[in-house]
Amino acid sequence: MPLWRAHRCQLGIELGPITLKTFPNDEVYCRFDESIRGADVFLIQPMCGNAGTGITQMMACSSCWS
Repeated sequence: MPLWRAHRCQLGIELGPITLKTFPNDEVYCRFDESIRGADVFLIQPMCGNAGTGITQMMACSSCWS
């Protein structure tokens, strides 16, 4: 079972839609496709494979609402 599915089942929540793109120059774009203002948000990002990419994506997502 994927990690996100296990957390979703345990917490009883649905996954929200997100747009995540990596441009040719490795810049990352992240957009939450619904309002998350005032909501509890859990970001789950695997760090296997290229950890630098995972960390960059996590930082881009976490800066979307700050």
